[in-house]
Amino acid sequence: MEEKLKQLEQEALEQVEAASSLKVVNDIRVQYLGKKGADYRSAARNGQTFC
Repeated sequence: MEEKLKQLEQEALEQVEAASSLKVVNDIRVQYLGKKGADYRSAARNGQTFC
């Protein structure tokens, strides 16, 4: 799980660095940190829940 989170972090950082505007950065933020974000889906598959 920790390795997957590190991979997601790296992907997100690469996308933010390549972003051409603040709107794109915000879209990336929502993609990764939103309620239905990548880390949420990954944890849900592993049976973890967030408060």
